[in-house]
Amino acid sequence: NGENRSYEYLISPQNFTHVLMLDADAALVKHSLDILGNIAKDMEKRNLDVFLTSEDWLLNGENRINGGFLMTRNSEWSQHLFQDTFRAHVVGPGGLRRWRIGIEHQECSSNEQICLNDIMSGSNKELVKGHMSLESGVIYNRGGCTVKHCGEPITDPK
Repeated sequence: NGENRSYEYLISPQNFTHVLMLDADAALVKHSLDILGNIAKDMEKRNLDVFLTSEDWLLNGENRINGGFLMTRNSEWSQHLFQDTFRAHVVGPGGLRRWRIGIEHQECSSNEQICLNDIMSGSNKELVKGHMSLESGVIYNRGGCTVKHCGEPITDPK
């Protein structure tokens, strides 16, 4: 699962500064921009641990995480987050009682996108504020469905 893979890279002896989870069908299309380098610099400047994108290209997706693009700065907090999300998946229904990042009683029984969305929008959102940022998917991660059909209305039909 994605959380476990992120955690493995974050604790790797190769000492990666950042870890990127990117959908296999994604593409970086503006080659003249160092978009990943710019995001990494922005994360450092803002002291962010996790950079997420929304599904704001969908009419009701502004506050919903899209799991197709997730960039993590290698920090103790992000290591603990992904270790906790993995443990919460292993525990299953009922959730993990005590998380290393301070969350209590959080369940992660589905995929990482839903798990992170629940963390950012649920009762524990104040604990992750300042560590995680949800940015515009229209800018950073527009869904491929906008080319043909998304199954729900989109915000920018161009």
